[in-house]
Amino acid sequence: MAFQHFTECIAPERFETRSIPGIIAQAALFAGIFAAYAAATGHWICLAFAGLLGFCMYWVLYCENWLF
Repeated sequence: MAFQHFTECIAPERFETRSIPGIIAQAALFAGIFAAYAAATGHWICLAFAGLLGFCMYWVLYCENWLF
């Protein structure tokens, strides 16, 4: 029985490290759109949700860096 592979291996010379500040910037941009809309419409509880989205997006991007 063959095991499932969830990672994609590449040659070491093709490996590109992603920077943590870049990952944070992508997550902040993603969450910032939702936060700006929540602030503009006055839905202040949605700001907490936008922060949670940014936190989750950070971890998705961080883990994607290790998987791919």
